[in-house]
Amino acid sequence: MATNGATSRYLAATHSDHFIIGIDQSIRWLENSDNHQLPENCLLLRSEYTNFWRFAEQAQWRFAKHILLYSNPYPRPKHLQWRWHGDDA
Repeated sequence: MATNGATSRYLAATHSDHFIIGIDQSIRWLENSDNHQLPENCLLLRSEYTNFWRFAEQAQWRFAKHILLYSNPYPRPKHLQWRWHGDDA
């Protein structure tokens, strides 16, 4: 099992010419991450994905790429609305 923020740290290390933003809705995941070892081109933040993308659009941020990663890509049907692609907002 990967440590919290491990994917963001890996992406930041392998793509040093990009700024990596790791987003999680759970404060527990972020509190358990190793924030003091983040590369300078990496940020972990707590946000709901729909809010983050709305604010990013309002600020006219442009991204080279965005990737959605889930620890369990196949949630139960009753949990689908918790996922970005299942959110009706």
